[in-house]
Amino acid sequence: ALERVAPAGRGRRPSVLDLGCGTSRLPADAAAAGYLVLAVDVSSIAVHAAAASSREENASRGSRPDFLVADATRLPLRPARFDAVLDKGTADALDCGGDEGAARLLGEAARASRVGGAVVMISCRDAVRRTADFKAVPTLTLVSVADVGGEPGKPCPDAVVLVATVGPPAALSEGRE
Repeated sequence: ALERVAPAGRGRRPSVLDLGCGTSRLPADAAAAGYLVLAVDVSSIAVHAAAASSREENASRGSRPDFLVADATRLPLRPARFDAVLDKGTADALDCGGDEGAARLLGEAARASRVGGAVVMISCRDAVRRTADFKAVPTLTLVSVADVGGEPGKPCPDAVVLVATVGPPAALSEGRE
């Protein structure tokens, strides 16, 4: 999905924000593929483990992701910084704490992405629920919803991948600052 929304190569190194990275290999693999990656998680233990693993894996690949301990719903980052923002299950985890978790996460994802950038979510929730979450964020335009469901009885039988483009904040699109 990342290659479709922010292709790397030909001298271009798109910037990617991975929200709720945990101990996933995704940041290391994306950095090795030519992306500038910032991976964020609220767990310092997960971030330190992922960073250590990334140092080992990417030592010979020449490129490593950066890591940050932070709450993905309140990022200490300047706006409009990334070409793509990825969420792989973080919204699902936030939903366990109430219905507003995914909307807060998507709002921060949209804020962190540059206008014209993309927000990509891989979720175990049903497509109808996640589509509603995307529609709740005015700057996001959902462009793709793909059912990539796993097998019945597996951890994520209803998996979906959602992709949205990021538009300007309302004040800018209305000609106000």
